[in-house]
Amino acid sequence: GYRTQNLRSVTSKAKRNLADELLDVIEGGPKLRKWYGAAPLDEDGDGYDDYDNQVWEDDEIEEDTRDCILVTDAESEMGQMLVLQLIIARQRVRVLVKDAEGAKSGFGPYVEVSVGDTSDVPSLAEAMKGAVKTVICPGKVGEIPEVAPQRGIQHVVLLSSAGINEEAGGGFLGFGGPTAEEQLWRSKKRESRLARGKAPYTIVRLGRVQNSPGGKQQLMFAQDNTLKGNIAREDAASVCIKAAGVKPDRGRVFQVVGGKEGGELQDVGAILQGPKAGHSDGVMSAM
Repeated sequence: GYRTQNLRSVTSKAKRNLADELLDVIEGGPKLRKWYGAAPLDEDGDGYDDYDNQVWEDDEIEEDTRDCILVTDAESEMGQMLVLQLIIARQRVRVLVKDAEGAKSGFGPYVEVSVGDTSDVPSLAEAMKGAVKTVICPGKVGEIPEVAPQRGIQHVVLLSSAGINEEAGGGFLGFGGPTAEEQLWRSKKRESRLARGKAPYTIVRLGRVQNSPGGKQQLMFAQDNTLKGNIAREDAASVCIKAAGVKPDRGRVFQVVGGKEGGELQDVGAILQGPKAGHSDGVMSAM
């Protein structure tokens, strides 16, 4: 289901932060409804009358008019964080989920909902139709490498942790075995499968993701897996979204972990576009 408990637990601070904004979105808060110019809730209190009658664009659409980001596995914990940050950033978002009603209830009228998963070609192709420009994949790669170029997708971003912190046990605070999310991200086959496709891609290799407040640590970037450490889920999602906005010619791979608290925060977009970004064996790296 769509989680609100963790977000609610940090909203007691006097200063509003991202968690407050995300909670507004999850609960259909009035602040974002006013911000987006959305209509007031209807008599039934759900506000979905217009949403349910929405007609998606035909496949014939000019590349320069594509403005939608598709998040696959949007029901996952990281998928939800990605979607909520995209909404806060006022991006047009489409989600690929198994439960349409759960997505509507969880995200409100701020997303377009497509039902299916990455292993099912027809539903994946349907999700990528029309205005979708970029795909962010926090889960299984599935048939994305095959379907994305056919649908004219300009950029695929994959969340991974292959080669990072693999000697550690994982799990909550590093204790116990790795979580299902960690096991999935550690698979090198996901990266290889995406790289064999024809769509431009970015692979973001994350340090161990923790459910702690973001914006507290200086982020460190590297080309190879020389960095070890953790990263807040909020920061991980933010980096992936910024990377999605910088399309590589072919492929880009970089690693990011959290550093010391209170350090100078780096401009991720500038790092990806700066003079240190270059090509190596057909792969563009951030550092």
